[in-house]
Amino acid sequence: MTNIPKRELTRSGNRHVTEESKVPTLSTAQEAEGPVLDGLSQRTKRTYRIAVGSNLKGKIAEMGFFLGHILRVSEIIKIKHVTSNYPLNSETEEINYVFSAYLNSIQAIKDSCQTAMNTDITWKELSPKYGKFVYYCRNATTHDGSLMINAWRGPHGYIVGPLWYIDNKGKVKEVTPPPEDIVALCRNSAQEVLQCVKTLVAKNGANLLVPKHADLIAVLDEFRNSDFAPSFVKHIMIERRDEISCSLHNANFNYAKDTLQAIEKVQKAFGFDAE
Repeated sequence: MTNIPKRELTRSGNRHVTEESKVPTLSTAQEAEGPVLDGLSQRTKRTYRIAVGSNLKGKIAEMGFFLGHILRVSEIIKIKHVTSNYPLNSETEEINYVFSAYLNSIQAIKDSCQTAMNTDITWKELSPKYGKFVYYCRNATTHDGSLMINAWRGPHGYIVGPLWYIDNKGKVKEVTPPPEDIVALCRNSAQEVLQCVKTLVAKNGANLLVPKHADLIAVLDEFRNSDFAPSFVKHIMIERRDEISCSLHNANFNYAKDTLQAIEKVQKAFGFDAE
């Protein structure tokens, strides 16, 4: 078994120095804008939350996508190991790369839920057993360029410690990796994240803002005035504006339902028990 005995998880800058540091919200930036732009700021905040809420189902699917990729590469490694089809460098490198993306997808889910549902979620709440470790690994891969899977026992990859990081007071702290191989770690952490989001939507789903008729008209107007819209499309949108406006009154959105359906789809795909 290859073992890299020590790895430092240092973090650059001050943006990620505490475990429970939150992504700055638009409301924080808007307070600095002053009362002159207060009305515009509130509209911007609402539009932003709607956009994030509409994409939440996609973030759930994205985590499932990267989890599936990790499992597929792991199966290839097992087959090549059993048949002594070496080397495995390209596969072990690939699984490390995808693991970094998997970690960032969890971060994206956490941030999206906080923004869209206007609430706070700690890493322990998001994943009681793995949350804190996912947080440190994500920072190490994103900000320090670390490749976390650093040891292999047969076809099974592991994250082996001791791992170190520097806290916001400049003190060196040690992180103990979970004992599971990378497949079990990813499956178990994904299961906890999905269950947390499911519970969160049940509790705070009413906070997910959905577009009203005026929001949809504003989006169409912005598209019509953009350079991306072909001229013939702009002509149709102007000529049939009233007709299009009337049809949008029947548009219905339910981002809470969309999110729960996305969770159920990932749970079924990987055989997770839906509680």
